[in-house]
Amino acid sequence: MKYDAGDRNALTETIIGTPYRTHGAVAVITLDNPPVNGLGHEVRTELVAGIDRALNDAAVSAIVLIGAGKLFSGGADIREFNTPKAMAEPTLRTVIRIAWAGAWSLRSAVISGSYRPEPRLPCPR
Repeated sequence: MKYDAGDRNALTETIIGTPYRTHGAVAVITLDNPPVNGLGHEVRTELVAGIDRALNDAAVSAIVLIGAGKLFSGGADIREFNTPKAMAEPTLRTVIRIAWAGAWSLRSAVISGSYRPEPRLPCPR
């Protein structure tokens, strides 16, 4: 799916999941599982599929993972604690391993960057 800034329905295609978009050579995977973007089984499965899709796309040279709403992710989905889904593959450990392997295979991925050697933060006086 290609990103279209004029398509306001693009963000509502999935209620829970990981929408995948490309911006030029950058794949953007959004964690979208309200209210805290918990990493439940469905989200983990779609996240791994999105990373795999990006790694198999010759036009993609970087992958960005972002969280929908006001935060990245609250971690494991507590609704799945003590259920078979909590330990079903892909587990959180598998997702982390695949994400790191993907970063190494792209070789040019930037985890974090700043255009200044020392970031400037606003300070109250």
